[in-house]
Amino acid sequence: MSAIGGRKVNVKITGGTPASLLFAGYLTNARWNAADADSDTLTFQDANSGSNKDWSFQGSALQDDGADNAAFFTFVENNVGTDVYVTLMPQGNTTASTTAPHRAQTCTVAEFDGDFFGGEANKSQSFKNTFDYSWAALAKPVKVTA
Repeated sequence: MSAIGGRKVNVKITGGTPASLLFAGYLTNARWNAADADSDTLTFQDANSGSNKDWSFQGSALQDDGADNAAFFTFVENNVGTDVYVTLMPQGNTTASTTAPHRAQTCTVAEFDGDFFGGEANKSQSFKNTFDYSWAALAKPVKVTA
């Protein structure tokens, strides 16, 4: 059994500018989320299968607006509206396997929403401000084993 922990998680995003990046050093929270779809019309098939879900890639990331073009903050700012392929690697392994699979799906990079720059005072010299993100996924994330 390979239970998911909270230390080794990595996220790879393919597409956008730059074309492919790993973001473990910038993300403090990364998850796939399912919520009931906001729809006025629900078919019997959707109701029966339970497939009436809106999927998204959500989390929190460091505010890094400096010269680092590989920072997640900069990636979001430069790629709003772009469809990208997001791979969540909960074991940190860059190559998926049957014992340490990934989950992936195409998402649309969303504009910043809410507090995205700045924050509260903090005495810690290692404290970093973060921002929250939520990107709509095209469908349920697929399990990747190879």
